[in-house]
Amino acid sequence: MNKEIGQRFKEARLQLKLNQTDFGAQIELKQQQVAKIENGAQSLDVKTVILLKRVYNISYDFLLSGKGDVILKEQDSVSVVGAPHKMVEDLKKENEWLKEHIRDLAHTLKVVTGAADKENTSPLKKG
Repeated sequence: MNKEIGQRFKEARLQLKLNQTDFGAQIELKQQQVAKIENGAQSLDVKTVILLKRVYNISYDFLLSGKGDVILKEQDSVSVVGAPHKMVEDLKKENEWLKEHIRDLAHTLKVVTGAADKENTSPLKKG
């Protein structure tokens, strides 16, 4: 999900013909953060999604689902009813997905480094 939103984020930037630095400056992001979002390594937060709409008139629907126009026309710029609710729900799902993968990675790291065995056999551990 992160990667898909990141690709749409990049598509919007390219349609606006802006580099990462200029695009990010207007929505309170550094160039490195823009790059991470585009690559799916960093999630969009609610504040950034709102700024994308306010500053660049980027559609919530496009950004979150890939549907509709990237940039809203003036007459379409009124928020779609339910779009903020959908945005919050999608961000919650993405957050849960990330938490699950972080737990899996932490477990894998313990197994690979042998930390799981050390935890169970440590002489310092009182038991």
